[in-house]
Amino acid sequence: NCQAVNCDGNCQCPSVNTPIGATCTLECIGDDECIDARLTCRSGDPCVVVCNGGSSCKGNFVLDVNGATDVTITCQGTDACQNANMECGSGACVMNCLGSGTACDFGTIGGVAGASSFQCQGSECTGSLNGQEKTADPT
Repeated sequence: NCQAVNCDGNCQCPSVNTPIGATCTLECIGDDECIDARLTCRSGDPCVVVCNGGSSCKGNFVLDVNGATDVTITCQGTDACQNANMECGSGACVMNCLGSGTACDFGTIGGVAGASSFQCQGSECTGSLNGQEKTADPT
């Protein structure tokens, strides 16, 4: 099960009539589509955020995972996620950095320590993301 929300500024995953465990995808497609916006995931479910376009999630952009489990963030395009404040959930946290070398030039990434794993994928992993990887603690 999957739900997709096309965002143009602030948006959130719907919580009404949603199957448990359904992945919610928040999409900011196009140049400047979600600059300075706040995107909110759904508690207890996986969340996918797609920032595809020049400066699509730039500036004072905030991702509020809101208790989400697995979180996947894709930044594609020049300055797509520049200075954005991203956050990991309690499960796997994956950053996909595609396109311009500034696509994943985040401001902050919170919650990495609480995620079960963290990985930055793509040739454009920059700054503090460069080569950073965390795997689940063996128990």
